[in-house]
Amino acid sequence: MALKVGILGAGHMGHVHANILSKDNRVQIVGVVDILPNKRDELANRIGSKSFPDLVDWGILMRFEKGRIATLSSSGHASWQIPTERVELVGDHSTLITEELDNVIYSKGLRQSSISMDFSQLPYEEKWGYVQENDWFLNTILNEAEPAFSVIDGLRIVQLIEGCYKSVESGKTISLKQEMKE
Repeated sequence: MALKVGILGAGHMGHVHANILSKDNRVQIVGVVDILPNKRDELANRIGSKSFPDLVDWGILMRFEKGRIATLSSSGHASWQIPTERVELVGDHSTLITEELDNVIYSKGLRQSSISMDFSQLPYEEKWGYVQENDWFLNTILNEAEPAFSVIDGLRIVQLIEGCYKSVESGKTISLKQEMKE
């Protein structure tokens, strides 16, 4: 029985993953998600899958039980200058910024030096780890390798994502305290 997989993003990365996964008989690609209808429809049609819309610009504000606050935001297509996608994770005066994985900037906190790493000269297969990531993921799901994260970690991630969708749909703050209990 094939593992059902969705492709998130019909840009360059989505095409690379789709090309790799569509040749793997352990996988059935069940959908392509992207904000740009033409791009997602073209990729979905090419691999014989369905097409779904997506939010490309988003922000999440999280307040933890002990009072700490963290934000996670992404803005794809905010600019057509490379890097076009940037993700920032901010919390407790620390910041982690990725710019399409070409550049990673990390600040440990107030009055601390920032660490900046430039990966732009590496071949994208090495920098992004497409083949290795897909193979690791499939081997883990098919019980050929130990998972890097526990089932509870996976549950927490799904609960967080569902909470984000509920917040977007309702326009209200969502508390995950009750849902996050084991």
